[in-house]
Amino acid sequence: MQKRPEKHAGRKMLPRCLGLCLVVLLLWQTAGGAYVLTGEHLIALIIERMGRAGTLAVAQQVTMYRPAETAPPVQAEQSLWYVFPEMYRSDIRSGDSRRVHVERNGDAVTLFNGKVAERNRTAYDAFKDPLLYRHPDLLKRNLTRLGIDIKKTSLGRFDRRLCYILGAEYPDETVPQLWLDKETFFPFRLIIKGKNLQEDMHTGFEIRFGDWRKQGTVWYPYRIHFVQNGVTVRDITVRQARPDAEVDRSLFDIARLRRESPKAVPAPPLQEEAVGDIRKQIEEFKEIYQ
Repeated sequence: MQKRPEKHAGRKMLPRCLGLCLVVLLLWQTAGGAYVLTGEHLIALIIERMGRAGTLAVAQQVTMYRPAETAPPVQAEQSLWYVFPEMYRSDIRSGDSRRVHVERNGDAVTLFNGKVAERNRTAYDAFKDPLLYRHPDLLKRNLTRLGIDIKKTSLGRFDRRLCYILGAEYPDETVPQLWLDKETFFPFRLIIKGKNLQEDMHTGFEIRFGDWRKQGTVWYPYRIHFVQNGVTVRDITVRQARPDAEVDRSLFDIARLRRESPKAVPAPPLQEEAVGDIRKQIEEFKEIYQ
């Protein structure tokens, strides 16, 4: 006598089918590269992994390379002060020349040899953005200012390195974007494009972060490279990074700096420095710092 099928056989099979579908979906997401964290989540992980401190004082050397292989590079000493999460000052000196750049609460000012420059920010100042704004709302705001669409994320590879990309669909590099190491979530590549930072960046300009080291409770990159069209045009080598250092808050008084400095004068053409040929870039650097 033939056995009748159980009434609830279909119901028993349903959970198994759903479970199998879930496993297949997870395998497809992770192995196929379709599963990507959201921009909000990535921003939270960046801040969490880099650590927290009240302040950070950094001493570093800036090297700008000359186009001729036989010519020595131009070098300058730079001091940075971070007061997290929204105050920053850069003081760079070479010989008798000095450039001061201060940002605070969304405002910025730049002085060349004590005179206010008409250009507040340049693409070369953007390296501090992923490092300073260790608060989700502030980091989102400033990445957006750079033109990065934080709602768009993807997975990609760079020199066999698996990474998250914030602001673009891999392998598209025609729009501003921030690349993160998939294991550490440290920023290692910032691509700047379009009209932002008061500059029209149509050439390939990017900032690369490396040699991350932990000092106290914070991580900081000890090597930063500025690359234009595949060529390194500037390097930063950190000599010392001191978390929770004592910092005079008056250093960040933008209103006082503007009030006490001479009338604004035309600054050296830093737009040309960022997007023009390397030879003009070197000449402008010498004009500022020699």
